[in-house]
Amino acid sequence: MSVAVLALTRCGLPPTRQAELYEQAASLDVLTFCGSKFTLKGMLPIMMVYILHNKSEIVLLLVYFLNNYLLLEPQHKESEMAERSQGKEISHRLRGMVEKRFTRRGRFRELEEISSISGSRWKNFFYGRQEATLEMVDFWCKKYPDERDWLLDGPLQKKVESATFNVRPMLQERPNRTIAERLTWVIFEWAAPSGEELFRYLEEKSNGTVPADDWKQVIIHAKPPSAAMVAVVGDYRPHFIEWIIMGVTTGDGQVDPTDKESIDKWNTRLQEQWNRVFNMLMTARQQQDECDK
Repeated sequence: MSVAVLALTRCGLPPTRQAELYEQAASLDVLTFCGSKFTLKGMLPIMMVYILHNKSEIVLLLVYFLNNYLLLEPQHKESEMAERSQGKEISHRLRGMVEKRFTRRGRFRELEEISSISGSRWKNFFYGRQEATLEMVDFWCKKYPDERDWLLDGPLQKKVESATFNVRPMLQERPNRTIAERLTWVIFEWAAPSGEELFRYLEEKSNGTVPADDWKQVIIHAKPPSAAMVAVVGDYRPHFIEWIIMGVTTGDGQVDPTDKESIDKWNTRLQEQWNRVFNMLMTARQQQDECDK
C-alpha cells in the first residue's frame, strides 16, 4: 500500500472516495495551495496525501520526514528500528570477524579477491561509513559457515548450557567440514590474538617452522593446512587432535565440539581434574598450617 492510500484510509473515507481522490492527486502536475506552487510530477513516492476535514481540497505535503515518521503505523516504526538495530549488531560482529582473519595490510584487497566485492566497499564498511550489505553477510556465511550462527544471532542469543569452551557455543554438525575449518575453529578456541598478532603468535608457537603468512592462508581458507600446523595445534589442544584430523573421535580423552555427549564427558572429566588439584592444594595448606602451630 502506498503512503498516499494509507493516509486516505486512515481518514476513514469510503473506498470508492479514496480511489477517486487518489486518482485526482496522481493526475495533477502542479498544485497551488496557500499561494505556493508544488510540483507533483514524479514526486508521489515521497509524498503523503492528507484530507483536511474542513475543506474539500487535497493537500500534498512534500515533507519526507512526515512521510516516514508521522503516517507510518507504530508497529512499522518499531519493526524498522529493530531491523536497524539488528543490522548494526551484525555489522559489529562482522567487523570483528574480518579483523580476526585478515591483517591490516592488504586486508581490503584480499577481501575483494575472494569475495568479488570491491575493496572500497569493504573499506567503507569496516570503518563504519556504511553497515554490512546483504551481499557481504551472504559471502561470509558461505565462505565461513561455522560462523554463520554467531554472525546472524550473536553469542548472547545462545543458551548458556550450550556454551562449552570459554564462550564459544557448541559447534553445529555439518557435512563436508574441511580439516582447515576444523583446525581454524580450534585455533580460535585456543588463541586470543587477532590478525597479524594471531599469525605471529602461531609462528612463535611453531618455533618459527611455520611462517605467519602460511597460518594466514589457512585461516582465511585459501590453502589447506600442513601436517606441521596440525601438530602445533595438537600440542596445545591435544583433546581436539582426533576431531581435527578425522572429524570424529573415539573417546579416551578426546572431545568432539559438535557432539553434546562428548562435550559433557569432557567437561565432567575437566571438573574432576580441577577438584583433585583443589583438594591437593587444600591438603597441603592444612599440613602447612599444622606445622606452623
